[in-house]
Amino acid sequence: MKRVDLREQVSGFPALQVGFLLLMQVAQYTAELSTECYIWHIIKSFHTAKAHDEVLKYIGYLAFADGAPQVLTYIFWAFQAERYGRKPILLIGLISLAFAMLLYGFGRKFYLIWIAKFAASLLNANHTLVRTALGELTPSLSHQPLAFLTIPVSYFVGSWLGPLIGNNLITPWNGPPPADAPPDRRFIKVFPFALPNIVLAIILLFTALLTFLFFEETHPYLDHQADRGLALGNAIREKFGLSSSKGTYSRKFDRANDGLVNGEDDIELQDPMGSAEDSSAPIFASYSRPKLIQMIISHTMFGYLSAVFAKLSDSYFTESLKKESIGFPFMFKGGCGISWVDLPSIVTRCLVVAIIVTIIAVPLAAKYGAILGGYRLSLAGFIFTFFFLPFFVFVAPDVTGISQSAYYGFLYVLLMAQNTIFLVGLALAATLLNIHVSSEDRNIQTAIAMAAYAGMSYFGTILTSWVRTLFNNLGLQTIFWLIRSRAAPPKETPANVAAPADEDELEEELVDEEEVEELVDVAEELDEVESPRI
Repeated sequence: MKRVDLREQVSGFPALQVGFLLLMQVAQYTAELSTECYIWHIIKSFHTAKAHDEVLKYIGYLAFADGAPQVLTYIFWAFQAERYGRKPILLIGLISLAFAMLLYGFGRKFYLIWIAKFAASLLNANHTLVRTALGELTPSLSHQPLAFLTIPVSYFVGSWLGPLIGNNLITPWNGPPPADAPPDRRFIKVFPFALPNIVLAIILLFTALLTFLFFEETHPYLDHQADRGLALGNAIREKFGLSSSKGTYSRKFDRANDGLVNGEDDIELQDPMGSAEDSSAPIFASYSRPKLIQMIISHTMFGYLSAVFAKLSDSYFTESLKKESIGFPFMFKGGCGISWVDLPSIVTRCLVVAIIVTIIAVPLAAKYGAILGGYRLSLAGFIFTFFFLPFFVFVAPDVTGISQSAYYGFLYVLLMAQNTIFLVGLALAATLLNIHVSSEDRNIQTAIAMAAYAGMSYFGTILTSWVRTLFNNLGLQTIFWLIRSRAAPPKETPANVAAPADEDELEEELVDEEEVEELVDVAEELDEVESPRI
C-alpha cells in the first residue's frame, strides 16, 4: 500500500472537526462503560435476584437490551443520516443517551434500567456514524490513519473515565439515614446510583451543545444547507476573533483514496437526488465487490474475537480454581483465582501501555505502507493470546508455588499484548474498512459492517459463553481456549486478503473509470449516427 510520510499525515489534517468527533466518542464510551463497575450492585439493590446465578441472568438481560437492537438500528439510522444529514442523527444519539442515563440512575425497578439500556441502544447509532463522518472528513488516505486513531484513543479514555466516575460517585447505604440527615443525604439513600448518571448526562448534553454549535455537516450533498447551530457557533467564534469560514471536507468530487487507484484522484459520486437514468450501474453493484465483502467478514471476526476475550477472560481470571480437577495439559475447572480488587488495576495499567504503543504504531504503519500488514499481525495476535491463556492456570501460585508478583508479571505480559493487539487492530480495521467502502455508499456500507460487528460480538459471545460453561463442567477448558485460538483467521481467509498489497491488485478489483468513459463515448457516437442531435 502507499507509504505516507508523517508530515503528509499532519499537513492539512482537519484537526478541529476530527476533535469534535473524538469528543463525541469519549462522551459515549464514558457513559456506556461507567455502569459496568456497579451493575452487580444495582441489580442486588432491587432484591430481584435472590442468588448469585440469578444476578448473572439479569446481567444477561441487560446485555441483550444493550447489544441486540444495534443489529437493526445501525442500518435504520444510517438511512436517516442519508436523508437528514450526519449531524442531526449524531445529536439525536447524544441526547437520547443522556436521558437514558438519567432513567438508568433514577430507576428503582429492574424493568426501568432495562428500558433505559434498550432505549439507549435503539436511538443511538453514533459508533457507525462517527466512522462515516471520519471518512468524509478525511477523503485523502494520508489523513485516515490519524483520523481513525481517535477510535481506540476514545475507547481508552472512556474505559478509564467511565469506571472512575461510576465507582467514586455511587454511595449505596447499608441502612436507613439518620433522622437528622440533610436532604442531600436522603436523596442519595433513595437514589444511590443517580449521581454518576447525572454527571454523565451533563457531559453528554454539553457535548451535544458543542456539536450543535461547531460541528460541520459532512454529508456530500447536504453540507452546504443552512445550519442554524453552526451559524450561531460562527457568531460566537467571531466574538472571540476566531475564523468562522466553513471547511470543505466533503465534496461531490472527492479524492476517495488517492494514490491507491493508479493516479485516478477524482471519483465522481452519483447525486442521490438524481434520476435512475443517470447511471447504468446495478443498484447494488458497489455492495457485491469481493474485497468489500471480505473486509466486512474480517471486521466482524475481529469484533467477535475481541468481545470474547474481553467478556470471558475477566470471569476466567477471577474464578477460583478447583485443584482436584487439574490434569496437565487439558484438564481443569474454574479459573486463575485472581482477586477482583487487583484485576481492574492490572487491566488499567496494561491499557495505558497499549494506548501509548498504539499512538506510535498506527502512524508508523501508514508511513511504511504497513496498514494491511499491521492488521494481519493484530489478527494473528489472537492466536498467541488464546493459545497461552489456559496455561496460566498451571503456573498459578497455588499450583506451582511461584510468588504472586512473578505470576502477575506473566499476566501483565499477556494483557499488555492483548490490549495492544485490540487497540492497534481497532484503528487499522476501521481504516481498511473505510478504504474499501465506496464513496457514494460509505454510510450504508459502514452501517452494515458495524451491524454485523455488533451482532457477532453480542450473539457470538453468548454462544461462546455457553460453550465455555460446557467445557468447564467437563473439566476441559484448555481445549476450549485452544479452539478459540484456531478461530483467528489464517492467511487463506478473507480477513487477510481484506485489502490489496499494492496498487495493481486494487486496480483489478475496482471499476476502471477510463474504460467506462470509453464505453460511454462509443454509445454516444452510435446514438448520434442513429438520430443526429440538433
